[in-house]
Amino acid sequence: MVRVEMAKWGQSLEDLRVASVESPHQRTRERFQALCLIASGGFNATTCAAHIGRHASGRSSNSTRSSIRSGRVKSCCATSA
Repeated sequence: MVRVEMAKWGQSLEDLRVASVESPHQRTRERFQALCLIASGGFNATTCAAHIGRHASGRSSNSTRSSIRSGRVKSCCATSA
């Protein structure tokens, strides 16, 4: 089971969300998005991978890449105000 230890690294859920949107590299954004989704408690690693379109082999689909570039994925990690 994957657990996100935000306190160990001095990060909040909002920090992970921002990194999932603003990181310069696509794969880094995907990783932070996954961490954000898992830390929020709404997903485990398997359901998170399915949600963002990643395969068990680690390859992402073309639709996932275009979704990340266009910014469509950032809302799934948004926190309520």
